[in-house]
Amino acid sequence: MLARLLEVKDAIKQYHIDHPENYTGDKLRELDWEKMSKFVSVLGPLADATEYIGSEQYATCSAVLPLEAFLRRLLRVNDDDPGYIARFKSATLNDFSGRIENIDALPTLQMAVALDPRYKKLGCLSREKREAVWTILSNAFRVYSNQRQRAERETTTSTGEASEPVRKKLKLTLLVSDSESQSSSDESQTVHGSLAELTRYQEEGVIPETENPLMWWQLNRHRYPNLSSFVQTILCVPATSVPCERLFSSSGYIVNKLRSCLLPENVNVLVCLRDWLK
Repeated sequence: MLARLLEVKDAIKQYHIDHPENYTGDKLRELDWEKMSKFVSVLGPLADATEYIGSEQYATCSAVLPLEAFLRRLLRVNDDDPGYIARFKSATLNDFSGRIENIDALPTLQMAVALDPRYKKLGCLSREKREAVWTILSNAFRVYSNQRQRAERETTTSTGEASEPVRKKLKLTLLVSDSESQSSSDESQTVHGSLAELTRYQEEGVIPETENPLMWWQLNRHRYPNLSSFVQTILCVPATSVPCERLFSSSGYIVNKLRSCLLPENVNVLVCLRDWLK
């Protein structure tokens, strides 16, 4: 609203000159226009950030911390800021910091930034935190690889037991002992190969910020087969709940009093069609 008011500033001033009898209240002074301009310079990027993170385009949680770092720089008080702007920046930054710090999802957000090929240099974090983030990510990836390897081995074992005939107990005991040793060795090799993928990804250059990180992982999944699978568990988290709330609002227009007997399957189809036809 303030930006639009500044756009028609000349028209408003000319109207006051041409029709003084139509407006007898206090008129906007030049100082008021200057204050509005100062506030718009601060509020404009905040509005852009809100629109970006809650837009129709899918924004992953990897954008949260880089956006927070940008807003912190924006809200930093400068020496030439008037007193009212300095107070506004300080109050906004204090409220903003209280919402971000010490949240339970902070480790997930940090790993998401590292797994985003646009921000993996972790420029939004302090230098002492960057190495810690890669350590947390490496440990989480190791656990994920172990669990995935164990699940695949159990699936293979159950399938093999169902197809093979029953063997003698002595032979089975010996085979189990050997297979456990072999499976442990295979699991160690798989985990080592997975961590090698993470190291190779860390050493690779970043991509432009305008590119889609999800599409990048889709195109490079053959180079990072294990890491790309792990990435899906992190970057699937949306940056905000706005897409979900927008989906529920859209469903509310479809399921109304006149269409309350729609089957769930038909509701899903109609919601998808509504989204695709935008």
